[in-house]
Amino acid sequence: MPAFLKSVSTLWIFPTFDLIFFVFLEKSLIRAGVSNKVDDSGVTVGKRYARTDECGIPFAITVDFDTLKDDTVTLRDLASMKQIRLPAADLPILILSLSNTISTWDDAVAKYGLFVQPAKDAEEKKE
Repeated sequence: MPAFLKSVSTLWIFPTFDLIFFVFLEKSLIRAGVSNKVDDSGVTVGKRYARTDECGIPFAITVDFDTLKDDTVTLRDLASMKQIRLPAADLPILILSLSNTISTWDDAVAKYGLFVQPAKDAEEKKE
């Protein structure tokens, strides 16, 4: 289950994760000029995506358990509903680049590749 979802204008977080990482991410985004807000409501990630979609927010960031292992996050594009996985350190520059049309979503996909969530059955077979 993902721990946090961040959109370009709002930062979403479940309080069960290490807050040091979120403070780092939040400050990195603020320094890059991306405003954000913490949401500890505990609703599902799907409902959070629906909220950002309704508001027309073009990108959403998801932090999950893998983030705590490898410092990567998932970035979701509203227009295509597709996701990429990238180092959290690359996030502020990429969001600014996409928001200011310096690069396109296709450029980001070419650099990081599409992220497809593994199927639950495939995960269970690996264990």
